[in-house]
Amino acid sequence: MKFSELVNIDELRELCESFTAITGAVTALLELDGSILIATGWQDICTHFHRVNDATACRCRESDTILAGGLTKGDPYNVYKCKNGLVDVAVPITIRGEHVANLFTGQFFTETPNMGYFIRQAEEFGFDTDSYLDALQQVPVFSEETIKEMMNFFLRLAQLIGEMGLARKDLLEGSQKLAQSEERLQLAVKTARIGIFDWDIVSNELTWDNSMYVLYGICKEDFKGAYSAWSATLHPEDRPYAETEIQAALRGEREYTPEFRIIRPDGTVRCMKASSQTFFDDNGKPLRMIGTNIDITDQKIAEEEKHAFEQQLQQTQKLESLGVLAGGIAHDFNNILTIIIGNCSLAAMHYETAGDYIPVIEKAAERAAALCRQMMVYAGKAPFSESLVVMWLLVDDVINMLKATTRQNVVIKTKFLPDIPPIKGDSGQLRQIVMNLVVNASEAIGEMQGEFA
Repeated sequence: MKFSELVNIDELRELCESFTAITGAVTALLELDGSILIATGWQDICTHFHRVNDATACRCRESDTILAGGLTKGDPYNVYKCKNGLVDVAVPITIRGEHVANLFTGQFFTETPNMGYFIRQAEEFGFDTDSYLDALQQVPVFSEETIKEMMNFFLRLAQLIGEMGLARKDLLEGSQKLAQSEERLQLAVKTARIGIFDWDIVSNELTWDNSMYVLYGICKEDFKGAYSAWSATLHPEDRPYAETEIQAALRGEREYTPEFRIIRPDGTVRCMKASSQTFFDDNGKPLRMIGTNIDITDQKIAEEEKHAFEQQLQQTQKLESLGVLAGGIAHDFNNILTIIIGNCSLAAMHYETAGDYIPVIEKAAERAAALCRQMMVYAGKAPFSESLVVMWLLVDDVINMLKATTRQNVVIKTKFLPDIPPIKGDSGQLRQIVMNLVVNASEAIGEMQGEFA
């Protein structure tokens, strides 16, 4: 199955476009066969010059091959200066340890470009020098610290994309298993073999029809037609219960309708569902019990598989909900990057007061780390921990993240009482609850104009 079939490409494209709009860095998402799924913000120097000239385009293809090939070594990402002079970065996307796609950024410099190099390159390949240098001026220059922060973001993004793909894959596989389980359940009910028994309580003679012998895996010649012969087939753990139910039926307290396991002579265990009616004389003495046994083993297995899938589905839906948060988290993260980049630039321009900008940068970095911890909690990769939580601050934080992805026709309003006391709980779980409430309310409004508080 292709990676494009596991994720929502449109949602990822919007996320990449948001990243490009704020940072100026390009993005690209490619299948392993080279098919381009997403491409945002590509620089004119690449699209109008390097990629359209036969000689430089050949360099581009060679660089792409080297860049992607470096990911097979197991590194978290690969940084490479392409043969046309720009820097590119590739990050692998994995699902259950399998490399399924590549996420790219790049077309930037890590230091002020050598103008002489690019002037000579324009002359060598016949580019209009002035236009080529104008395109060169548009290429951003990022510091090593900025590139490191960008890579941390892209690594988290790649992990998130992988989790989304895994969730979608599990959902598709689970749906198929559920359909198979339901089909199996229906088939078991439809083709269930029913055995009939007749127990003469007075003489203790137990009579079975041919289907009962098949159900119990016993040859007719080997069966001693008595209550004790049937009791001997019961699973030791279920024998007390089944016999207690028989005694209750013989006393007329209730009908005999238990479920119990038997052990066939070949050692296989099967589950039976019994149903019978007891006949009494005028004095209330039990005379006869007539009923049926149905093999419900397949039905039990199907029900257990369905229950296991439903539990898996709940976890899968939780991971799917991470996609809703992606846009909001990216918006918040990009704001943090803007603060870091801006203050780094100011520090570079004013060396004498560079120390004044460090606290701002540290605070932004701490906020970025907190966002990463939130994503890990949402993905179930971080342990839950209880602490005192100020709910109005938590709700306000979640809403600020979700505003970037909420429909334009929806208005979110908040009203917090000043005397709300802190509560003890796991902030990650509480954020998930608030997020679900907001998303559900937004989806309930649909395409109509509306607001919720």
